[in-house]
Amino acid sequence: MYIDIFIEKMKDFVYEGGKLALNNISSKCNYFIKSDNTAVTEVDKKISSLAKEKLKNFLKTSDHLLIDEEDENICYTKKDIENAPYLWVIDPLDGTVNYLNNIPIFGISIALLKELKPWLGIVYFPIFREAFISFGDKAFFIKGAFSKKEILNPINPIEYKIDNNSIFLSNYVFHKKYKWDHSFCKILSLGCATISLCWPTIDRGIGAFFSAKLWDFAAAWSIFRFANLGLYFYSNGEKIDILNFDFFKDGWRIREDCILSTEKLFYILKDKIKKQ
Repeated sequence: MYIDIFIEKMKDFVYEGGKLALNNISSKCNYFIKSDNTAVTEVDKKISSLAKEKLKNFLKTSDHLLIDEEDENICYTKKDIENAPYLWVIDPLDGTVNYLNNIPIFGISIALLKELKPWLGIVYFPIFREAFISFGDKAFFIKGAFSKKEILNPINPIEYKIDNNSIFLSNYVFHKKYKWDHSFCKILSLGCATISLCWPTIDRGIGAFFSAKLWDFAAAWSIFRFANLGLYFYSNGEKIDILNFDFFKDGWRIREDCILSTEKLFYILKDKIKKQ
């Protein structure tokens, strides 16, 4: 089956990308600032090249397209993407600022969307040897990923219990724009979008604030849906359940801030987030 081939290539990519990241984290790798004012390292570029090598046979046909954070030369029209059954989306190194500062909170992710909807995905956190994976019809949290001691735990809906010791995950943007009701629960910024979107699927947090680009959530999107979590626009509660071009602006940046939560929790969390 094609799905088995896809999954194997995805596993190979994140594992080898993880080794590249681990082999270079202790060194001061060169980096430069991109046009969107974010940092990119030599390691990002190497992992990006690795993805293209792993996917090259698929990308030979017009059925498969690739969106890669580090490839600014890729330019597709709306028609191109809507006509392609499969869309690969990769983030070679999520949490680049953490990585540059030798902070072990970073991940490597790859997603395969099918007919504009989330389908397959892997997010790998090499320092923790943890991974989150969607096989299309089920998803798992993997402890001891890529070792002989792998343990697969199914990802299922969670009934979140919230008190003052619960954690809502956020990013740096949140603190510039919003105030938080600290009497409700704690708030934590980890500097890595994929961790913020994956950890609530295993009850490491009750939800997350999200404001970034397609590659920051594409792989996690295929996974968190199995925990009955969704990305909802802060302004009106609309759920992102398909790759709708109206949801984006400025080169795949999500058009407005979102909350990752269950439908039940969305309005409770929104009530605790006030604009500055």
